Amino acid sequence: MKSHVKLQSKQGVGHPQHNTFLFTSAVRAALCSPLWSLALGVVVAVASAGPALAGNATSRVQDESTAVAREKMEAIFQLALADDVAGRHGQARKWFDALQSTELQEASAVPSAVNLAVLGRFEDAKSAFDKLASNPDSRVSSYAKLWQLWLFARTHAGKPSALQKQLIAPAKAIKAKDAPAKALAALFAGKGSASEVFAAIEAESFPSEALRQDARAEAAFFVGGYLQYVRQDKTAALKIYRHELPSSNASIERPLIKQAIEAL
Repeated sequence: MKSHVKLQSKQGVGHPQHNTFLFTSAVRAALCSPLWSLALGVVVAVASAGPALAGNATSRVQDESTAVAREKMEAIFQLALADDVAGRHGQARKWFDALQSTELQEASAVPSAVNLAVLGRFEDAKSAFDKLASNPDSRVSSYAKLWQLWLFARTHAGKPSALQKQLIAPAKAIKAKDAPAKALAALFAGKGSASEVFAAIEAESFPSEALRQDARAEAAFFVGGYLQYVRQDKTAALKIYRHELPSSNASIERPLIKQAIEAL
């Protein structure tokens, strides 16, 4: 998914081995921000000011408090992303939960939903992606709908033949705009192939090679899931997972690819 959310996760996380220091520092910076001192100074001013100045001083306190709160929320978001990349998914969940009902709830919605799947909370992940499927941003909604297909396949308890038939209609209903997402939807609809998905990625224009690698990791997750759970071809799925894992460091699907490899 090439949404602003996923791009932010790449730019904010970087290499896993540096995450703990960088993002702990980010939180420390937020908590020790000069804004705290400034806000405190304004509170003192309110106490000593005359009635004519009290209103302006109170307004300033509110503005500075909002800025401090925003800085803290952004630091928490970065910590959630960093912990997820470092494999601390339970701790990341606590950070994501802390962002609920805040102004960063929407910005963190996609990685938060993926985190639920990593933790094996598939029903909660379904609910999260159901909401994202109606997002006005077609990139987000298409990504969420692919996740709906993956989650349905992952939790299906019936026969593979029945699963394949049940996936056709929702897969065809995905109105993706970019070629890789269209190829993935076609795959789940039973009309595409793994090679067509990766060919679409190679033919696509990306601002950087890092984004192309991320697209390949995303594709490996969905293609591998289709092969593993729908086609029941675990050997082919494992081959794709292993091939793309080394270059998936910045991808939010990486933990799930690793889990799949370990399970197979």
